[in-house]
Amino acid sequence: MWSNAAQAAAVIQSELESKYKSAKSTGSIDVHSYRLTEMPEALFTLPELRRLMAHDNQITALPSQVDTIL
Repeated sequence: MWSNAAQAAAVIQSELESKYKSAKSTGSIDVHSYRLTEMPEALFTLPELRRLMAHDNQITALPSQVDTIL
């Protein structure tokens, strides 16, 4: 899919920024299958977030900030 980890990270970051903007109006964000190993910190700055789809990633633990989006 991507030629190296740096390229993958740049593409994912760009896509996430677009999704964050969309989430402000839709209240929903879909980051499934992004090979994430941790929750992006920007998710914790979206008070309008009502639905998070983050399945099929490699997240093994949730940070303490998760309370801010629950």
